Amino acid sequence: QLGWTFVPSRLARLMDGGRTIEYAFDGLGYRVRGLGEPVDPDRPTIVFTGESTIVGEGLTWEESVPAQAGALLGVQSANLAVSAYASDQAFMRLRAELPRFRQPIAVVSVFAPALFDRNMDDDRPHLGQGLVWLPATERWRLLEILRLVMRYRKEETIERGIAVTREVLQATCDLARMRGAVPVIVMPQFMPEEP
Repeated sequence: QLGWTFVPSRLARLMDGGRTIEYAFDGLGYRVRGLGEPVDPDRPTIVFTGESTIVGEGLTWEESVPAQAGALLGVQSANLAVSAYASDQAFMRLRAELPRFRQPIAVVSVFAPALFDRNMDDDRPHLGQGLVWLPATERWRLLEILRLVMRYRKEETIERGIAVTREVLQATCDLARMRGAVPVIVMPQFMPEEP
């Protein structure tokens, strides 16, 4: 349904920037401080969704945005983010997982204009207009490699990407509100944006 997720109940250690980073995922595949500290769906929780920025790639658990927000506010955070997700994948994961939480306080989602190109990829399961789930589009591998090198998009593809992204962000806010949570859309700016 989503294309990929983290393997549940797993601990991985990776070298990044000259230091070893530990990534622990609980039984639901959420990033947590350690394997013995799963997210408790009965506790008041700030639910985070998104991609590698929220996962905290290259960061210890304590350095990640969800961990810092939880520590600052004295509330449990749940990190549902998965590396390389587009906005629609993050929404689909949120839609599947949010019902587990009895007391969601807020739903924090990321939209990064610099990563908008991902939202137009159709070589993975994705949402079309009307938030209809669509399977991955199969193409010749050589064509896929060429598409990665030359990031050309037709104007109609861009317009459709904008429309679906708008629908996804609105649906994310609606879903949060339906559960009594405050929706927060974060737009990080990694570098100056082009017009």
